[in-house]
Amino acid sequence: MYAGACVRDQYNRPIAGTVTFCPNGLDKLSTDWSSSVATIVHELMHALGFTKDSFDKFVDSKGNVRPQSKVRQSFLERGHTVYKIVSPNVLSEVRKHFSCQSLNGAELEDDLGAGTALSHWEKRIFGREIMVGVTNGYAEVVSRVTLAFFEDSGWYVPDYSKAGELDYGKGEDCAFATGYCLKQTTGDPINNYEDSFCAENGKVGCTQDLGAVASCSILQYSSSLPSYDRYFSNSRWGGTQVADFCPMWSPSSWNGDNFKRICSDSAGFPGSNFHSQGVILGETYDDHARCIESQVIKNGYVAPTEFKGSCLGISCTKSQIRIKIGGSIVATCSTTEEGVTKTIKSTGYSGNVKCPNFSMVCGDQDCGIHGRTSGSICVCDPGYYQPSKGSICKPKTSIGGQSMTKTEEQGELKPEVDESSGPMSSWYAEKLPEGAQDVKPKKEDVSETKGTFWYAEKAAKEKLKSFNRLITDVHTDE
Repeated sequence: MYAGACVRDQYNRPIAGTVTFCPNGLDKLSTDWSSSVATIVHELMHALGFTKDSFDKFVDSKGNVRPQSKVRQSFLERGHTVYKIVSPNVLSEVRKHFSCQSLNGAELEDDLGAGTALSHWEKRIFGREIMVGVTNGYAEVVSRVTLAFFEDSGWYVPDYSKAGELDYGKGEDCAFATGYCLKQTTGDPINNYEDSFCAENGKVGCTQDLGAVASCSILQYSSSLPSYDRYFSNSRWGGTQVADFCPMWSPSSWNGDNFKRICSDSAGFPGSNFHSQGVILGETYDDHARCIESQVIKNGYVAPTEFKGSCLGISCTKSQIRIKIGGSIVATCSTTEEGVTKTIKSTGYSGNVKCPNFSMVCGDQDCGIHGRTSGSICVCDPGYYQPSKGSICKPKTSIGGQSMTKTEEQGELKPEVDESSGPMSSWYAEKLPEGAQDVKPKKEDVSETKGTFWYAEKAAKEKLKSFNRLITDVHTDE
């Protein structure tokens, strides 16, 4: 998929644009409805001017072109040059988001070649913001930072009350926005931001908003990573390239199934291959379920030795979180008990849970996981709406008045292709098996892989061309 402005007026404002969609790339499964809508919104924003080709066309309130130094600047951080948007409203919003008043700008993506670099926010620090270069297909957010970008262009007046709530990186600190995601040591790397990054391959946790069960995948690349992007003792290990090789939590998919463990997916869970396993774990999938660190297991099964993310039922009062299994309350947590271990009380299950953050779980219960409260109404995520006052945000799962139905399931092939001609274009990587020490990369034919291998080598480009626009969000102005 790709998009861009093709006609501009006398103020260089885009007045006509093109958005090209590959139909097979829009997965119409109910679980991916929000992702499909977010992809459309993302591409429309490129057509509205969110590209590197627009930076030298920004105008001020008098219609004068802004100097480039007032729009984008380069800085030396983490041992290499990075580029940031420094326009006034973007600077103000990004400083507030990260709680860093000395922050010098909003960092732009610098990986994946000309189609992605500099035309998106940096994945490492903006996570699930809708204008990052490659998304996880889960709950993308149109943040105040993106709206500020459009305001600073001089072409638009955004309504900030409609901005989504970007929890990723919110209130962290200056080091999160400008420093390394992990600190390399002689042993395992030190992780100071466990809600955003991970360092243990195969570990199962939760997404930062507690809306989905998440997993940690460490990849092994064919050659050593740049020195400024190394976090492990093995110089070939890291996360995805688009995130500066930082390992990040991403929604977990069940092996052999298209089901993603998104806690609000009440439609996908019952018919999934994961259903029986979820029942054993005491899981619930509905609009009020959240990901909780759990050791819960159905009686008669071997108890887990460590806490893992599970989707459990939740209800809230003003002072209490009530955790449920099968509709029955099995544990309660007060507003101040985040991280406290509670032993559940249930006739059919046993084990422990850790109390979650109260405001994260209960702050917007009135709107559900896909919305936030703004005064007396709910501001819903793209693709969702509030059917009536007092109801939670629901998906608009219809086109032209006809309900969307499940289509042929798409494969899980998600290569990351670097379109540049630099040395990084020779890298490819494969997922490490859990507990692996040094796995040799395999060079299999791309058409036969099923999501296990990530490629970025020149020899694979021709084979990947048909997938490229579907997967890596290539932008063009042509």
